[in-house]
Amino acid sequence: MSEEKHIIEPQRMGLWVAVAFALALLALALSMVNMKRSSESMLITQTEILVLKQQMQDLHKDAMPPTAAAGQSQTPK
Repeated sequence: MSEEKHIIEPQRMGLWVAVAFALALLALALSMVNMKRSSESMLITQTEILVLKQQMQDLHKDAMPPTAAAGQSQTPK
């Protein structure tokens, strides 16, 4: 009669399953938190880019001579 050597003892299988399930839930919760943080960071970054673009356009309009600005607004697009 050959005796099999198990890595996980059969009487402790339930404990291993419970621990593995708890770790999987923890990993899921952490990934959801990180997805929310990434989403918020992306929104903030895009908003800052739009604000900077608007500021650059305002500076460009202010730096343009009045005659060039008037001529530019009358050109057909």
